[in-house]
Amino acid sequence: MTTRANREASSYWHHVGLFYDQIRGFAEGYNKYAPPGRKINTSDLYFMNVMGDIEDLEQAFSHRLNISLPDHVLGSGSCSALIRLLPGTPISSLPTTHGTPTSRCYEF
Repeated sequence: MTTRANREASSYWHHVGLFYDQIRGFAEGYNKYAPPGRKINTSDLYFMNVMGDIEDLEQAFSHRLNISLPDHVLGSGSCSALIRLLPGTPISSLPTTHGTPTSRCYEF
């Protein structure tokens, strides 16, 4: 089943769908005002979103696939996250943020 088909039945898939909606909206909004030859597609935005996680993904999958990777494939190897539960806030509304100090991955 697709994300679209599962959206109505599951909170998880509903939120996955919201992520995809947001990425499509970013691409459409950027492309509306982008200079000629500078348009982006959703794949570009997906890649920018995963850049901070590439190091973890390459380590996890290289062992499972029994392949060797160079010492450093992509990314800087450093990032941080802030997770804070505010007083009176239910865990379902947990605000979070993430930063990658050495990567300018959101600069078009």
